[in-house]
Amino acid sequence: QGTAAPYTYDIRASFSQYGTSRSGSFQVTASVSKPLYTLTYYYPHGEASAPLVQSCRYGTITLMRPEALAGYTFGGWYEKPTTASTRYEAGASFTNTDKAQVSLYGNWIPVNYTVSYSLGGGTLYNQKTSYNIETATFTLPTPTRKGYTFRGWTGSNGSTPQTTVQVTKGSTGNKSFTASWTPVEYTITYYPNGGTLKGQRTTYTIETASFVLVTPTQAHHTFLGWSGSNGSTPQTSVTVPRGTTGNLVYSADWKGTYATLARGATFNQRVKRLTCGSGATVYTDDIVIRG
Repeated sequence: QGTAAPYTYDIRASFSQYGTSRSGSFQVTASVSKPLYTLTYYYPHGEASAPLVQSCRYGTITLMRPEALAGYTFGGWYEKPTTASTRYEAGASFTNTDKAQVSLYGNWIPVNYTVSYSLGGGTLYNQKTSYNIETATFTLPTPTRKGYTFRGWTGSNGSTPQTTVQVTKGSTGNKSFTASWTPVEYTITYYPNGGTLKGQRTTYTIETASFVLVTPTQAHHTFLGWSGSNGSTPQTSVTVPRGTTGNLVYSADWKGTYATLARGATFNQRVKRLTCGSGATVYTDDIVIRG
């Protein structure tokens, strides 16, 4: 590649032929090719690639520009296998005037990619947020969300939710994953204790709009309220607000209602028994039942 500095010679000649003399001058340029040396590129297309050997002429040459390698950035040529040596950019000028053998080592730097998550209100722990082509295969952790069951991840793995997603060694590119959720369905159990219920809810989810428990009825009784998941003190009006979670249990509390007995007009018979919730036996004369 290239030659030594050319040398120019001026030559004058004359001759005679058939009694005629002739003369003239011309120039001759001579050049000598430079000798060759061996240049070996190690890791020209990644660390797994075979060396590339070239024969170069002494002097200044342009170093090779490696082709792009997926997942890596080319970090330059080094005179030694480590980066603790002289570095040359790809396509840079390189001069050699005396070495018969020259070795240059390619440096390939893994590209760092991001891993982003859209949790939709969930919580995630110990998740990777970056990786490169050399990172060992890893599995996305499972997020949690109160009141919901995790359906799976969508995004870089596709549009169908998958509960187990792996990013395998050798992968490239930024990754994005979105958590999919299904509300948990909870039960509502009632113990009416002799009463009757109509139109009551028996299931709900965290997304169910706020609702009020229905009021039970029972003959000859006054409803004192519900107790249970709302606490031990009976409440006649119990609201289950939107955002509640967990199975719920409620027990109806009652008070029996009794007639009022008062003296009055003749009532000449015995009241043997009143049964309005709890039994009572009363013996009396001259009373009237006033409701």
